[in-house]
Order: sequence, then structure tokens, then C-alpha cells
Amino acid sequence: MADAEDLAEEVEESRVEAARAEIDEAREEKKVAKKKWGKTRAEIDDPREEKKVAKKKWGKTRAVGRGIGKGLKVGATAGAVGVGGLSMLAGGALGAVSSANMYFLLGMLFHFFIDGLNQFQTSPVVRFTFYLVMFFIGWVWVFSEGGPTRTGLVRSLGLNAAAFFVPYLLNIGGLPSIIGQRNISIILAVLPVYLVYFFFIQPDLISDKWENVKKIYILIFIIIFANWAYQAGSSQLALGTLEFIPGLDGPVSADVFGVWADIFNTVWETLKAIGEWIWDLLTNWSDRIGNLFNSTLNTDVYTGQTDVNAKQKLGVFLEPLKSTDRNYILGEPVGVFTTLSANTLDRSIDARIRCVGHSGKENASGGEILVDAEEIYPQKSYTFEEFSYEDIDCSFAPDAFDKGSHKIELFLDFDFETQAYFKSYYVDKERSRSFRRIGRNVLDVYKISEKNPVAIYTDGPLQVGLGIGKPQPVELDLQNDGQNRLTLGITLRNKWDGVISSFSKIALMMPKQMDIQNRVCGTIEMVEGECSDMKVTCDPKIYRVYIVDLVQNKESFEDIKGFKNLRCPITINSGSLLLGNSPLLTEFFRVHADYEYELSRSTSVSVKGAS
Repeated sequence: MADAEDLAEEVEESRVEAARAEIDEAREEKKVAKKKWGKTRAEIDDPREEKKVAKKKWGKTRAVGRGIGKGLKVGATAGAVGVGGLSMLAGGALGAVSSANMYFLLGMLFHFFIDGLNQFQTSPVVRFTFYLVMFFIGWVWVFSEGGPTRTGLVRSLGLNAAAFFVPYLLNIGGLPSIIGQRNISIILAVLPVYLVYFFFIQPDLISDKWENVKKIYILIFIIIFANWAYQAGSSQLALGTLEFIPGLDGPVSADVFGVWADIFNTVWETLKAIGEWIWDLLTNWSDRIGNLFNSTLNTDVYTGQTDVNAKQKLGVFLEPLKSTDRNYILGEPVGVFTTLSANTLDRSIDARIRCVGHSGKENASGGEILVDAEEIYPQKSYTFEEFSYEDIDCSFAPDAFDKGSHKIELFLDFDFETQAYFKSYYVDKERSRSFRRIGRNVLDVYKISEKNPVAIYTDGPLQVGLGIGKPQPVELDLQNDGQNRLTLGITLRNKWDGVISSFSKIALMMPKQMDIQNRVCGTIEMVEGECSDMKVTCDPKIYRVYIVDLVQNKESFEDIKGFKNLRCPITINSGSLLLGNSPLLTEFFRVHADYEYELSRSTSVSVKGAS
């Protein structure tokens, strides 16, 4: 009996142990299942995280790939013709190209090739379309993370709106007449909105390899503005070959290459002047020190003097027109004012002022009635003999304007003159060839330092450019005069923001041995003039003068807002020109222009009904 009980207990214990083992085994299986589930869940979550990361990087660090490589190859190839220079530079700076880098590069290419080459006169429709497209690209891909965002919209809109409007803002008011249209273009060229933004405001968006380009830009920026600080107000500008005068050789053209030629010339001339100053200091240091003591101890030292007018701005200038009050009550007199300044050469300037307002009233035919100022203070007409400064006030009658906003314009007409000259060299063709055979340049042989002369003109609203259609020196065939000819190109360009109303005289002086073929420059007839038509020493036995026939060609030289070109075919009597067996001859072409120029300024006034 006892044995049976013991056996039953053993059986029961075995069952209990087996049950415990099953429970433990189930627990272990559960743990393993949990681990497997965690691993599976991680595998599921991992692609989700990768997708989130990829989404964040979408607008910021997308690799461009094979297409960019091809683009850089094309840029390198185009460098041979002047287009690839910027592309190759950018290609070296980009490294792994991101969307922000490409966006920045695209904006700079438009700035360089479209705006810069056109002197920032590109059609507003073209500019608006480009920056509208750039706005959407910037909003979606460059300034937003993970898709379009409000921050991206604000940044892209601000950047592209600034890039579009800044050129127009700098051209309003009196700024162009104060510092010159050419300087406006240079400011716009060296301060592009895209470059300023990506170099100085958000440089982290683009590659660090742009840093070298940034340093070069800062250096050019410093050189240009240091030059301006030193040459502030300079009235004589060098101009080489000009726009729409094909076949003219010489230095880089300020029109063909747009504002970039101006920047290149400014930087080059500055560096050259610094180099010449250092060389002069090193080679003539003893004279420099002597002059320093002489000028300090002896006040009667006599030295040469450059043309004083080369350091002055010449012409008549107007500041922006302003209203004397913010708002006017109906029936109250309306007034506007501005400031006029004038500076002249040795000739007085006659100026006339008128003020016109848009009344808001209609005449019988439905057109708006224009009203003249009732009084212009201190006077309507002026004669300026030297530097002058005048405050101008225009007052309109109490009943001149209806309720609403009205435009008022002030017009200033003044007479002015511009003079220009262009140096040219002439040599016997055989003499030049003999030097060329032994590898020498005839200009070097005769120690001519100014190998590429450029036109020089006095300051004012008119820019006179001159150039000839042959490389210097002009080689003359003494045996065949029929081969001795050149084309003289003349450009009369309006460089201010007003209008050249009309010309009263355009005179051209040249050596007596030269003549205008058929007395026609293109389609413009020329007539013989007198030495008295020029304001320089002119011996009628040595020089001949032609003037533009403004009776027959009056309309061609009126209301010029841009430019007017003349191309004059010149024949040369080589034998008499080189008479005396001169090895190398220097001659000048001179232009004298008298014209009437009109400036205008405008503002708006608000007239309200009585409360």
C-alpha cells in the first residue's frame, strides 16, 4: 500500500515538472517572438526614416549627376569663345553640385550675359519672366525643406523681387544725372543681388569652394571703389570702339561687351596706374625727395598742371522734385521745389525752366487739361558763367487741380557743348614691313607708349566716341593712293537720363590730306565748314573742317534718348601726308558738338475736398 502511494506521488511530481518545463519553454518562445517582432518592426521603420531623411534633403542636397558633367564639359568648350570662362570657374568651385549652387549659377549667368551685356537695359518683360521662374524654383527646391514652405516663399520672393526692381530703383530720380549712367551700370554689375545674398547673407546654402571666387570678387570691388574715390568727378572718359560701328579695331568696346568692359578697364587702369607710380617712385626716388623739400620750403615752385575741367562734373543737374506739403485742400495753392546746380567750361550756359501739372480736368474733346505754374521762383531763365547753385520753386493757382492724385513735371532745357579728339598714327607701308620682317613693331622702334589710342571727350550729357577701321599704325601705300583709306566711326550717345532735344552744330576736323569720300557719312550729308567752327587751334592750310548738314538731316538729330552713329569713309593722300619723309606721323581727328539738352523731374501731389 505504501509503495503504491509513493509511486503515485512520483508520477504526480513528474507531471508537475513536465508542466513547468512546458511553461518555461512557452516563455522562452514568447521572448524569442518578441525579439523577432522588434527586429521586424525596425526593418519596417527603417525605410520610413530613410524616406523622411530623403524628403528633408530633397530641396537642399540633390545630386545633379550625369547631366551636370555634360554641362560642365559644354562650359569648358565654350570657354574658347568667351562664354565658358564663367562656366569653368563655376565648375571648379562647385565640386558636388547642389540645387542651390545651380540656382545661384543660373542667376549669375543671367546677370552676366543678359543684364550686363545690355547695360541693364534688358526688356522688363524678359527680366520679369526670368525672375518669376526663378521665384518658383527657389521656393520649391532651394529655400524649402521637404516641399514648399512659407519661409521658402518669403525668401525666394524677397530675393527675386530685389533682383528685378533694384536696377529700376537706381535709375529713378536724379541719381543717374548725379553720378552718371555708366557708373549706375557698374554699381549694378558689381553688386548683383544674387551674389550678395549667397555670399554674405546665406553662404551656407552653396558650396564652400565658392570661397575663392568670393575673395576675387571682394578684391575687384575694392579696386573699383578705391578708383572712384580717387577719380571722383573725373570728366574725361576714354572710349575705344563703339556699338554698331563694325570693323573698328582697338581696345575692348564699352558697348559690345556691355558694362563688363567698363569694369575690366577700370580695374586694369587702376592696377596699371599703381604699377607706374611704384616704378616711378623706385626709379626717381631722389627727385621725389627733392621735390618734397622744395615744395615744403619754397612756395614758388612751378609745376605742370592737368586740365582742371578733367576733375569737375560739367553740365546742369537737378535734384528730385518734391512737394511742399503732403496733402492739399481743394482750392489751395499747390507748390513743388527742387535744387539746380550748374558747372561750365569757358562758355556760359543758358537754361530755361517750366513746370507743368496734370489738372485732372477734361477739355471739350475729353483730353486732360495741362496747367502751367503760375509762378517760378526766382526766375524762369538763367545764364550760368561758373559754378552755380539755385533753389527752384513752382507755384500753381488755387483752382489748378481737381480732387485726386496729380502728376507735376519740371522741365529744364539748357545749351551745352562737348569736344572730343582721337589720336592716330601713320607710317610708310614698306618701312613698317621691313621692321616686321625682323620681328619688331614700328611703334616700339619709335618709342610710342600709347599703342592703342582711345577717344577723349569732355564731361557732360553727351558721350562722343571715335574710332578708325584699321589697326594702329595705319600703313600707307605711297605707290597706290587708291588703297589708302579708312572708316572713321563717330557715336553720339546720350549718357544721362534726359533727352538731346536737338543739335545746332556737329563739326569734324581732320588733316588737309584727308577727305570724306563723296562728302557723305552713311546717309548723312556733310558740308564744308570753317576753322571758326572748332574751339581749338585750327590752321586752314593744315586742317579741313566738315559739319553735318542739319538743314537736310534735322529730324535725324532730334529727341535722342539713345545714340546716333556716323560712319565716314576717309580717303588719304599719302604722299603729301608723309611729306618730309617723316618715319611716323601722329594726327588727330576732332569733334565739336553744340546741342540743347532737356532734363525732367516729376512728383505727385494729393488734393482732397474740404472736410
